[in-house]
Amino acid sequence: MEGINLIIDKNNMNASIEFLKVDDEAKFLNYKEILDIVEEKIKFGLDKLKLKDIVKNQIYGKRICIAEGKGPINGEDGYLKYKFNIKNKLKPSMLNNGKVDFRDLGFFDNVKKGQILAEIISPTKGKDGVNILGKKISSSNGKEANIKLGKNAVRFEDKIVSKIDGQVKLNNGKIEVLNTYTINSDINNETGNIEYNGTLKIMGSINPDFKVKTLGDIYIGGVVEDSKVQSEGDIYISKGITGKNKTFLQTEGKLVTKYIENSTVIAKSDILSDDILHSKVHSRGSIIVDGRKGLIVGGECKAQLSIQAKVVGSYMGTYTLLEIGNDPKLKEELELMKDKINSIDDNIEQMLKSINLLKSKYKNNKLSPKKMNLFKKLLNTYPTLKDQKEKLVNEYNFKKDKSNYLSEGTIKILDKVYPRTKIIIGNYEMNIKNIIKSSEFLVKDGEIKVSKL
Repeated sequence: MEGINLIIDKNNMNASIEFLKVDDEAKFLNYKEILDIVEEKIKFGLDKLKLKDIVKNQIYGKRICIAEGKGPINGEDGYLKYKFNIKNKLKPSMLNNGKVDFRDLGFFDNVKKGQILAEIISPTKGKDGVNILGKKISSSNGKEANIKLGKNAVRFEDKIVSKIDGQVKLNNGKIEVLNTYTINSDINNETGNIEYNGTLKIMGSINPDFKVKTLGDIYIGGVVEDSKVQSEGDIYISKGITGKNKTFLQTEGKLVTKYIENSTVIAKSDILSDDILHSKVHSRGSIIVDGRKGLIVGGECKAQLSIQAKVVGSYMGTYTLLEIGNDPKLKEELELMKDKINSIDDNIEQMLKSINLLKSKYKNNKLSPKKMNLFKKLLNTYPTLKDQKEKLVNEYNFKKDKSNYLSEGTIKILDKVYPRTKIIIGNYEMNIKNIIKSSEFLVKDGEIKVSKL
């Protein structure tokens, strides 16, 4: 009688059979006899048709798989099926040459109150498996979707919906809806001054003598002219900023604009512009002027980190100031505090003269009741004024020390810088007397050095 070799793998997930012929006269077992032997061990996944075929064809010396278990199928994790463009970055589109396309303001993803922002796809349950010995192999169920909700987004059953009309975006995996309002005109007499607690999109310009203030971003399709604009977000301006030194723009974020001319601009982050002309521009980040001409002419540009432009100053010798390595806001505060200390000193000096004069008359009993009241008032005010000065001096010294630890930064001029340009880096100054081409200015060995780019 031939032998039977039943091979079961170590995971008990499949089995093979091999018939071994002992000699030429060995009796071949029939199907029923072999099936009884196999079924003593294999309880699941046996392919009886294949086994019957092996017996029928009397196949010797070859291992053939006759049984397979069923592996477990783990459940799929739940997820969010977004109903808006999650790649929307809330910024103007970039052209192939790296410039910003300010005219393309199609980056708003506006939604209505109650609009579905995402569908919550539930996790699926796992399906247990079984090995050829008939034992269960456990599976795991999928995990619930990771749902992060920000402002004005709420879960309703298996959906995320908007609580307001606004602009939806995905911020660090969190769905939020910002208050967004679009004005399809200029800011003028018909609109009046605007104060808004969300993101504002102005399709036109901001006309002279008007004010716009928001808690979110501002997108302006036209120009800002002789007006006041303040934002706690970023500001993007399609055309530019101009005025008769009456325009004032301040942002807690970054500013991206076509040009800045005869205006005052203060930004907590970077300022990016094609040109800056005769303006006061302060940034606690960097100032990058990278238009076709890339001009900084006249006025002052102050940044804490760095300044980069193509051309600074002009062949006419227009005075232009570039300053880095200082916090412009802190430096301005220091200058105001210094003026106030000097003013208090003047008051104290005048007060001492009056006290000494009245004091001599007081000793000789020559003070009228009116002068006596003045004398008493001065004696009471004098220590208060001295105390006020002392506190102000201490605060000034503290802020002065703080300013000394700021980064020195670098200034890069890609084309040329003209005479009558003043460079300040930290506590060091340099007045440009001759045209300098393609250079970087930085502090080294206690002075401003110029190195070629």
